[in-house]
Amino acid sequence: MRKTATWTAAIAALFIAPTLAFATISLTSDGGFLFDIAETSNGQIQNGTANSYDQMYYLEVNGTRYSRGSGSVSTSLMGRQVDMPTATISGLNVSRKIYVPEMGGDYVRYLDTITNPGASDATVTVSIEGNLGSNATTNVYATASGDTALGASDAWFGTDDATDGGGTPSLAHVAMGAGGSEVRLASAPTLTGSFSTLDELAWSFNVTIPAGETVSFLTFGIQASTRADAIAEARRLATLPSDAVVGLDAHLCDIVNFRANVQFDAPAVVDEGSDIPITVNVAGCETGTPTWTWDTDDDGTFGELADMASYTVPGAMVDGPTNLRVGVQAIDGSLTTEAFAVVQVNNVDPNITSTPRTMAAIRTEYRYEVIAEDPGGANDPLSYTLTSRPMGMTAVGNTLVWTPEAATRGRTFSVVLRVEDDDGGEDVQMFEITVSENNLPPAPVPVSPIERENVPLDENVTLTVENAVDLDGDPLDYFFRISRRSDFMGDSVIGSGGVAEDTGGTTSWTTSEPLEPGLWYWEVWVDDTIGESPHRFAQFVVGEGTVPTTDAGVMPMNDGGTIPRPDSGVDGGGGGGCSVAQGAPRSLGLGLLALGLAAFFFQRRRL
Repeated sequence: MRKTATWTAAIAALFIAPTLAFATISLTSDGGFLFDIAETSNGQIQNGTANSYDQMYYLEVNGTRYSRGSGSVSTSLMGRQVDMPTATISGLNVSRKIYVPEMGGDYVRYLDTITNPGASDATVTVSIEGNLGSNATTNVYATASGDTALGASDAWFGTDDATDGGGTPSLAHVAMGAGGSEVRLASAPTLTGSFSTLDELAWSFNVTIPAGETVSFLTFGIQASTRADAIAEARRLATLPSDAVVGLDAHLCDIVNFRANVQFDAPAVVDEGSDIPITVNVAGCETGTPTWTWDTDDDGTFGELADMASYTVPGAMVDGPTNLRVGVQAIDGSLTTEAFAVVQVNNVDPNITSTPRTMAAIRTEYRYEVIAEDPGGANDPLSYTLTSRPMGMTAVGNTLVWTPEAATRGRTFSVVLRVEDDDGGEDVQMFEITVSENNLPPAPVPVSPIERENVPLDENVTLTVENAVDLDGDPLDYFFRISRRSDFMGDSVIGSGGVAEDTGGTTSWTTSEPLEPGLWYWEVWVDDTIGESPHRFAQFVVGEGTVPTTDAGVMPMNDGGTIPRPDSGVDGGGGGGCSVAQGAPRSLGLGLLALGLAAFFFQRRRL
C-alpha cells in the first residue's frame, strides 16, 4: 500500500499539471453523473462529477499498482465497458473491466481478475484505494453496520464532504457482498492522508489462489445527489441484483467477494408489513446442474423449498427496523455455496385514524376509544400515553376515560395523546374537550294525587312524581309545595324542602300532618344545584264535598301544567321548599294573570 509521502508527491504533481495526467474515456450514468476512466494508465476514476474524486479505485496486488503498460484498451457491452489489458504482477496475470450502465443506476463497476499461472498456490493481498475530492472535509456518513465507523464487516460505506446535497456528490463504495462471500475484508477500511487531510481511502482482501485458478473481485463506486440516494443504491448493489452482473456470466464462478453464483432478485428496502418477493438464480460452476434449498426464517438451517426459484416473505412476518435475511444453499458438485438476500425493513409509524368527541358533561363519563393502525400488526404492540390532559383523565388500554367534576363546567381542556409502537415510531393527536354549560333539568311529572282526586280526611297526604332525567347526570333534589291558593301565597303554603331522588323511577313526599278538607293545589320542581326546572302543578281534594272550580281570584291550574321558573344562577340552591313561600315577584306575576273571581275556602282543620 502507498506511503503517505508517495501520495503527497502524487498530489503535488497533479496540482502542477492536472489536466495532462491521463487520457480518459468518459461515461455518463443514467442520472447524469460523470465517470471519467483513466484508460491510458490504471483504470481509475479521475475526477467524476464536480471533482468528487481525485483519482479513485486504483488496484494493487501485493503492494504493486496495476498499470496497463503497453497493452491496448478495448470496449465492450455496446461501449459501456472499458476492458483494460492484462498486466503481470508478482507472477500473476491481472486485468480490469470497468462498466458504467447507461440505464438503471449511477455507479461504476470494477471487475478485477487475477489468474495464477504457476504450479503452486499463491497467497495474495488485493487492495482498492484512491483519493477523494472532498479533501479536508471528507467524512464517513454511513456504513452497512448502521454507524459511521468503518469496520471489517461493512459491505459498503458512504463518504461525502461537509454538505449533504451540496458541494461534491455524495459517494458510496461497495466493497463486498452483504449476503456473505468466500473472501471478506482483511481489516477495516482506512481513511488516511497528509496535513490532517484524511481523504485517502483504501481497503484490502487476503486470498489464496490455487495453481492454475482464477479469482475475481467486484467493486462498485456510486455517485448520488444526496446521501439517502447513495445509501439506497449501496444497499441494493450489495445484494448483487441482476443489473449489477450484466455481462459477467463467464466470471460468476470466479468472483470471491460476492456470492455471485447465487443471485437474488429482491427489493433492497421495504416498509414493515409488506410482502417481500425474492427470486434466486443459481449458476452451475462445476456440474452445470446445481441444486439448492432455502432457509426462509434465518435460523441457519437449510432444506426448505428445494430447487424453488422464488419465495415471498409474508407481510405478517415483516417487522422493522431490521435487516431481514433469507438464505439459499446451493450445491454444485464439490462446491457448496451459502448466500443470503438481505432486505432492509423500515419501521413505519403508527397512524391514529379515530376522531375524538370534543364535548363532555359534568358527572357523565367521557369515553374515547382510540383506533390506531400499524403495518407491523401483532409484531408492533401499541402503547397509549396522555402527555397533556385534564385532571382525572386516564388511558385504559386504547380508551380515554374521564368524568368531569362540577368545577370543570364550561371550561375547555387540551388533550395530547401519543401512540407509540415498540420500535420508536409514534403518532400524536391533539384536540380540545369543552365541558358543556349546565343543562337545566326537565320538570318532574305529577303522578298522584292529581285531577282533584279525593284523599281521605285525617291522613297525611303523599305526593308522588315521576323522576326527572338530568342530561348532565347531575344529582337532583325535589321540592314540593302545597297551598289552598293557586298563587301559593298566604299562610296556607306548606313546603317540603329538598327531597333526595328515590330509586325505582318515582319520588314522593308526605305531609307531616293531615290537611284541612277542601281543594288543595300542589307544585313540584327539581334542582341540580346550578338551576331549577320548570314547575308542574296538580290539584287534589281532602275529604268529600263540593269544591269551587277556581280559587279566590286567581287563574285555575291545569293538572300537569308548567310555569317556567327563572334559573337561579351558578350559585345554585334552587330556592325551593320553605314552609311559607317567599317568592313575591313570582306570586305577583301569577296574580296579574288571575281572573279576579271570588271563591270560598274551607277552613283548615285544627288538630
